[in-house]
Amino acid sequence: MIILRVKFTVKPDQLKEAIQAFIEMSKASEAETGCHGYEFTASMEDPHTIYLFEQWESAEALASHGQATHYKEFGKLMGTVLTVPPVIKRYTITTDGPLSI
Repeated sequence: MIILRVKFTVKPDQLKEAIQAFIEMSKASEAETGCHGYEFTASMEDPHTIYLFEQWESAEALASHGQATHYKEFGKLMGTVLTVPPVIKRYTITTDGPLSI
């Protein structure tokens, strides 16, 4: 399983456009084979900082996602609405499940 955490910093005057793109990207990505989660969330400290958490079944599913038309269109739009390039962290996990305390 592959988890990505992506940090987006959106230009203040582009926030509405970016949010609409995030909604559309989430819907399209969640419909892809191998996607187990695709969720955007805003920072509690800065509403212009948006985080994306993606969960992919395999490296192959993630690679296929990178070739999708909606992914490429999203990337082009992000180039116009962000103040800096996104910061991406990748995590590979071997198991997942509920937390037992």
